[in-house]
Amino acid sequence: MIELKNNIISCDVAKDMIPLYVDGAASEETRELVAEHLYKCKECKLYFKSVREALGINSSNRRRGRMSVGGFAGIADKIKRRRIIYKILAIILAIIALGSVLYILFKFINWEKE
Repeated sequence: MIELKNNIISCDVAKDMIPLYVDGAASEETRELVAEHLYKCKECKLYFKSVREALGINSSNRRRGRMSVGGFAGIADKIKRRRIIYKILAIILAIIALGSVLYILFKFINWEKE
């Protein structure tokens, strides 16, 4: 673990953590460090506000520390939906392939009998 002098983090580190902070995905300790840095640094405070605006976040659309729309919180849901869609498409393609093989086999078997 990295020891911080007087709980001070650099602007680069703060900017890396701000999206997690905005999303509510950061740990309590990280939130405290970022909040303290934002209190002292005007440049990072402007960056924080721009990230919040870019994600369309304000205090009215936060829910249990997680964003209700957009950001990192919605990514897992999107991945789950895509996986379900891909599974359904794979099943449909497998059924089409199996049907095609069976059609060809029965056609070939009937052709041999004639």
